[in-house]
Amino acid sequence: QESLLKEICTMVAEKCINPQSKRPVTIGVVERALSELHFNPVLNKPAKKQALEAIKMLEGKYPIERAPMALKLTFPASAKAEVKEKIQGLDALIEREDERDGLCSLVFKIHPEKYRECDA
Repeated sequence: QESLLKEICTMVAEKCINPQSKRPVTIGVVERALSELHFNPVLNKPAKKQALEAIKMLEGKYPIERAPMALKLTFPASAKAEVKEKIQGLDALIEREDERDGLCSLVFKIHPEKYRECDA
């Protein structure tokens, strides 16, 4: 059970940042926060699923949020306005934009929960 808790804490630390400083959260901070919330890992549940549940618990009580995903999207230049509008509708932060040989490429950061909407 102790090793499962360590694995969950490691996953949470890898996936989260402090929203004020935008820096990664340390494993020690996650461990302390989860123990304060009386989080107990379930042995027959996957660690990743429990880590995602732990993140949801922590987001409400501590300065922790999921780190944004960096995505690169390549598409025909003719669809640039439509794609850009859709991406901005998902509260994405566009970091880089390239256009060459009739193809447009966008690099942007988006909240992980909005990935499926972006993928559609």
